[in-house]
Amino acid sequence: MRRGWSVTQSADYKASEYFNDWARPQGWMEIVGVDLVRNATNVGGLALWRSAGALELSPEAMDLLRRVTPHLRRAFSIRTALDQAACAEETMKRAVQAAGFALVLLAADGKVAFANERAETLLRRQSGLYGAHGRIDLSGVSPAALAGGATFNISRGAGESPLAVHILPLRKGQADRIGVGSPIAAMFILDPSADFEARAAEFGRRFNLTTAETRLLARVARGEGLLATARGLGVTEHTARTHLNRIFSKTDTTRQADLVRQFLQTTLPI
Repeated sequence: MRRGWSVTQSADYKASEYFNDWARPQGWMEIVGVDLVRNATNVGGLALWRSAGALELSPEAMDLLRRVTPHLRRAFSIRTALDQAACAEETMKRAVQAAGFALVLLAADGKVAFANERAETLLRRQSGLYGAHGRIDLSGVSPAALAGGATFNISRGAGESPLAVHILPLRKGQADRIGVGSPIAAMFILDPSADFEARAAEFGRRFNLTTAETRLLARVARGEGLLATARGLGVTEHTARTHLNRIFSKTDTTRQADLVRQFLQTTLPI
């Protein structure tokens, strides 16, 4: 805690523009201040000004301010942490939204813990994704899929391509860091008609994939099975599996669910 009497009563201070243009017109003659934060990136404090006609702070009042200062610092620290958490949550929401994914975080009972704007739009339109009473219809999804991850397609109306769904289990603490409770799985919903080639190409460059491997990756990310991918690319299932195993090796993954997780995390704009 610092008291500014020695400064505010000096001739230099009373001749300063700060005093004459700002403090004096408001009648502020003396200041008592406490530091709330002081580190490499932030400096902040609480300043109490006294007007010329006000009573001087008594020793008892100064002692009370001294004793309450640790609580003020704690409150400031908590507020800063809350602001940072809110900022991280909003950044994550915007990143997923900008990436073009519909994202739903699911609790163990199928209840929705979080849905971004794209997911909410799909739910409102009942466009392949259906929900009621805070839960998504996962009647075709086994509990093992929520726990271990899965990739499948959801049919939509006539003339519309199915939605590709990737369910990725969340490790303990991942969801807590973005402030959405304690879901056990993230559900990424992708529209296969969207342009994933650019993202797949960037992913391919980052992990040194060949052109053939990158094309296969793009189809896997869309939710196509390996046999359908092989047919779409005009290769045998054996060749497609060889490409997939090489992708696993280059990306340090062992399953399609892990590969999709890697793809989604890598292609989120930061």
